[in-house]
Amino acid sequence: YRYFSFAERCARTDWAASRSLGLKAVDPLGTTLGVVGLGDIGTRIARKAALGLGMKICYYNRRRDVQRESQVGVEVEYCASLAELLSTADCVVLACPYTASTHHMLSAREFGLAKEGGMRVVNIARGRLIDEAALLQAMRDQKVVGVGLDVHEHEPGINGEWTDNYMATVLPHIGVCSRTSWDGFEKVCWDNAEAFFETGKPLTPVNSIS
Repeated sequence: YRYFSFAERCARTDWAASRSLGLKAVDPLGTTLGVVGLGDIGTRIARKAALGLGMKICYYNRRRDVQRESQVGVEVEYCASLAELLSTADCVVLACPYTASTHHMLSAREFGLAKEGGMRVVNIARGRLIDEAALLQAMRDQKVVGVGLDVHEHEPGINGEWTDNYMATVLPHIGVCSRTSWDGFEKVCWDNAEAFFETGKPLTPVNSIS
């Protein structure tokens, strides 16, 4: 929305160029965030966007989840298809798993569904959810007008076309790279080990244990 990567570059190298943001940047207040994957992370993103930024929320899951909706804190619109969400949202955030069926779930056809004025795309899930070549073309065509990527299609490293594209914010998959998060991972591991030896079952199993 506010093109912080471009603004930071201007602050360091060309202050006057930042004035061009007056014709490009917009505030998120009153716009619609479309969450693909209203799980634990997606729900927290939706709640912060709604209560902190005043955004309207819609989401797409394979099935409607009324319990998750109630945790967002505002009225939430369920989209029965990804296409419906893409034609509704001003900003789309991917917070869903990567599977064979979600490979390149955002590609040329999907970007073509953006409403007038273009969409913003944020990916904090897995890089291969997005066809990055199609995303770059959609930016050139103004179907996508803002991008935020913490994950990339061909990690490690990023597509070279992002290097000098300061209208996109790109990060090196650092969503959980904090001492706080890593301390939490260690605690969960120990808690699972203790629970297994005490009860025969871990607290957060990846696979079911009979």
